Amino acid sequence: PGGGERERPRRSEAAVGSLAARLQLTTGLQTMGSAAQSQTKQSQQAVRLVHHPLFANLDYKATEERLRQEGKGAGEVLIRPSSKGPDHLTITWAFQDRWFKHISVQEKGKRPGDIGLGSQLYILEDDLAGDMFSDLDEIFSRYIEPMNDYVSTMVKHRCFLAGSVEEVEAAMRQQLAERPNRIPYFIRFEPTLPGYFTLTWLSLNVNSQNPVKKDLIAVRPYGYKLRGETFARPSELIEWFKRITEAAARAAAQNQPVVQQAAPLTSMRKTRFSSNSAANYTNTVYTAPLPAQPAPPPHR
Repeated sequence: PGGGERERPRRSEAAVGSLAARLQLTTGLQTMGSAAQSQTKQSQQAVRLVHHPLFANLDYKATEERLRQEGKGAGEVLIRPSSKGPDHLTITWAFQDRWFKHISVQEKGKRPGDIGLGSQLYILEDDLAGDMFSDLDEIFSRYIEPMNDYVSTMVKHRCFLAGSVEEVEAAMRQQLAERPNRIPYFIRFEPTLPGYFTLTWLSLNVNSQNPVKKDLIAVRPYGYKLRGETFARPSELIEWFKRITEAAARAAAQNQPVVQQAAPLTSMRKTRFSSNSAANYTNTVYTAPLPAQPAPPPHR
């Protein structure tokens, strides 16, 4: 994550323009004719009158195909009509190249039957309930662009390993063979869930019938979510993971129940997301350094 709040609007305008140019998009009026002809009988999306460079009157298959053909990989976006009706839109976000997440947006502040854009937009995700966006540019700057930043940061982290589930697990087993007293772990993509990473590690318990462990990491516009905790940086997430796995190892050695430990609370900052909707959204990101706690087994 980088850049201050003052820089984001300027970055967002440039990013939207760049995306639109690369995708060779036109406004809603210019695309209505060709898009209506390309829709199949199975597609029930109505043609919408939305003036925005990232909007296209396409169904989800045609949207994904356009992003594959004309897009430039991770982070690309197209906004399209929704099968839920004229008071909804769908954002198709390229979490990675040729790998898409479809995000539903509800529109309010419009008359029934109006095919234009509502003045109040809501992303239909539980953790963003009640958080309103005034237009599509704001959705891009406050929702899509921060998630692109977090994805980019994660894939550059030293603990991230690209590859299939089998390849990552093989790499962990190799590390365990080389350093049998250290817990091997990696962060990888979750192939079944665009918008998620997986933190995976090997148990040192030789009697474990399922030694491969894993936890989902959700990419959100305010950080990374793991087990209900939110982290601003991959390094903070990893340090927290080390602490709780070491606590679990100590508890297992002493035959005691494992107690879930919360992320440290001694230092916190408000997220970029909560700054505009503090009354509706109170999530915080924990950024305090973790105290050193000597405990076996050590991690790599």
